[in-house]
Amino acid sequence: MSDDIAMNTGKFMHSFYMTQGRIKQSQKKLKGSNLDCGGYEIGLEGFYPGIKKAVQKWIQNFGIDFKGIVIIQNCASNKRYLIGELCNLLRTETIETTWGEEIDKDKGHKSGFLRKQGSLMAFYEGLLVMDPTPPVI
Repeated sequence: MSDDIAMNTGKFMHSFYMTQGRIKQSQKKLKGSNLDCGGYEIGLEGFYPGIKKAVQKWIQNFGIDFKGIVIIQNCASNKRYLIGELCNLLRTETIETTWGEEIDKDKGHKSGFLRKQGSLMAFYEGLLVMDPTPPVI
């Protein structure tokens, strides 16, 4: 997708950090009951290290009823992938917080997003309209 995503006045995109080596994308073909139906199940799972106020606030505000699209930016390859469709929005599937019961165990949030959609995960080449006053994480 090379067109910019149109944002309503006063609305912005928000960044959500995930550790690069812990991001798992999935794409599975869904077979329909006949040749005219079917699609793809697109998933994203990632991990945010640490437990910070801004992440807890995001989970409180959007964790249960998040609806939208997600753009994943792979920093190593400088490519962006789009999950969700403008009329078929992505939803939060899981959020698990681990407290690191021992010093060498994970402490942070594992988040998963899932969507059944008619098209494959797309490449996004448009503009990112980021919030000019993002929360400090």
